[in-house]
Amino acid sequence: VVGFAFGIKNNLPRTGAGDYTYDHNGNMVVDPHKNITTTYNHLNLPEKIEENDSAKFIEIINDAIGTNSGTASKKMIQIR
Repeated sequence: VVGFAFGIKNNLPRTGAGDYTYDHNGNMVVDPHKNITTTYNHLNLPEKIEENDSAKFIEIINDAIGTNSGTASKKMIQIR
């Protein structure tokens, strides 16, 4: 880790170059090591996982109370 940048309420939204990025709820948004970006819905659940620099993504389908009701993908990526 190169350095830390603390935000409002003393949270850690990001660290130095090449490290993970988090949103204000503490969710990991960018993982540069796996080259993915994750989008979260209003329930703070993963909604879309995209492979950066490509058209590959996974959409996670949840109902109004957050129950996972399936996934849809374009060029499914393997996440390890």
